[in-house]
Amino acid sequence: GLGRIVDTSPEFVLYEAGGRQYVVDIAHDLVVRDQRAQGAALAGDRLYKSAPGKPGTVNVVDPRSGRATASHDLGVDCVPSELQVSGSLVYWSCASRDAAGVFDTVTHRDYPAPVSRVLLGDRFLAAREASGDLRLTALRPDGSTGNLGTVSGLKPPTDDDGRGTTWTLDPAAGKLAWVGTDDTVHVAAPQQAVSPLGVTYSAVPATSAGGWKAAWWLSKPAASWKATLVRRSNGETVRTWTGGDDTRGTVRVDWDGTSTSGDPVPAGGYTWRLTAAPADGSGDDVTASGTLRVTAG
Repeated sequence: GLGRIVDTSPEFVLYEAGGRQYVVDIAHDLVVRDQRAQGAALAGDRLYKSAPGKPGTVNVVDPRSGRATASHDLGVDCVPSELQVSGSLVYWSCASRDAAGVFDTVTHRDYPAPVSRVLLGDRFLAAREASGDLRLTALRPDGSTGNLGTVSGLKPPTDDDGRGTTWTLDPAAGKLAWVGTDDTVHVAAPQQAVSPLGVTYSAVPATSAGGWKAAWWLSKPAASWKATLVRRSNGETVRTWTGGDDTRGTVRVDWDGTSTSGDPVPAGGYTWRLTAAPADGSGDDVTASGTLRVTAG
């Protein structure tokens, strides 16, 4: 049969076919990982995967190098056949054992969850019930759950549960979308509380020899952003970049090594700083900063 896309992130696609899974680095058009089909999910520049030899363990690896960066113990005696990740939350399902749940990797709290037909959102679960309705459940940081109601009137799916075809969600933006029986697409935000804007990961070189390409991936769309480069020896801002609402989820800066006046900047130490405002108006602006050493000038 045909393969399927299991998950995506800004730089990777997780694809499954013929009992194998492939992580494709879409930035470089390369297959960087080949593994047997298992519970797996992408989050930023990390791959979450079950450990076939260690029940209840989820390993977090760098897809390009294969190096393990973290490991989480779910506290269960089964190997998850499905994983989903949203922020600090991991949805796991062991279909053969009829067991499932959501684990918070920061607080180590557990939440109940159905074994199938589930999508994990921004601290909420959407589950397709036998009736065809979607049941929405809040997953609160204190470990409790809350009833966010149900969505009815969905178009019956042609496949098993309709995930990704007749209903889906955007975990970062806290939005749920579904197709109604009249073929109209509906979008809703089940919760008032949405996680604040954050930098999911970044690719920012620490040195520059006449040029500098930096990228920051945001957890949700930004309305505007500003990046500055400051010379550390005298506090002078040598270059400023700004962007508007066309940013969506990624901020990119391509610098030619010159100041605002067009002259090459002197060699030495600089500090970059990024500020971005959330497009949904929810939460504070995100800031990030770091150092850059210019070696040519």
